[in-house]
Parts: sequence; structure tokens; C-alpha cells
Amino acid sequence: MDIQALTPLELFEYLNGDQSVYLIDVRTLEEYQTSHIASAMHRPLSMLDVNASEWVEHQDQLWIMYCRLGKRSYQAAQLLHQAYPDRLLYHLEGGIEAWQSDGYAVVIPKLNGG
Repeated sequence: MDIQALTPLELFEYLNGDQSVYLIDVRTLEEYQTSHIASAMHRPLSMLDVNASEWVEHQDQLWIMYCRLGKRSYQAAQLLHQAYPDRLLYHLEGGIEAWQSDGYAVVIPKLNGG
């Protein structure tokens, strides 16, 4: 298998379709806390553990990664591809910036003390 780039529209269709999606935000904690796509799990690229049990737990889902512009999500997909070579992996081309630029919603967390 390989790594496929998704457009924001394709990601939106996957998120709202019949297939279950495991959406992974690989940005830093600060970036994630600023805004993220609803249902995204935060797994920073710098701490990505390809051997964690979560990957087996989510084996029946589509694994889709995103970051700010698409570079880190592609790197994360490459790391996962090395550990799971038979797995089709996806990353959001243009990242969350393309997602927002195309008009799709993000979650803006309310932080304490603000």
C-alpha cells in the first residue's frame, strides 16, 4: 500500500461518510490547542509511537493525518507506513490551513484562565 494525499473536500466526505475515520493531528500541543478539526486525536509527530496499542485498536478505521501545511502529516504517514507496510495511509494535503481556507469548521478550545 502507500500514502495518499487528500483534499479538504475528500477529508470532509470521509468524515461524514460511512467509513470510520481515525483522524490524527500531528502538530504541537500549542497548535492543537489553538484550533483543530473535530474528532481529531492529538499525536504530535515528535512523540509519535508507531508501536502503541492504539494502532491495533483502530485497525478497522481509515488512518488520516494532518498538520498545519501537510509536511509533518506526510512524515507521520511515512513512519506509520514503515511499521504497517500493508496499510493504506492518508494525509491532508495543505493541512489545516487548506481545510480552513476551503471553509471547513474547526474546534477552538476554551482554555482555562482566559
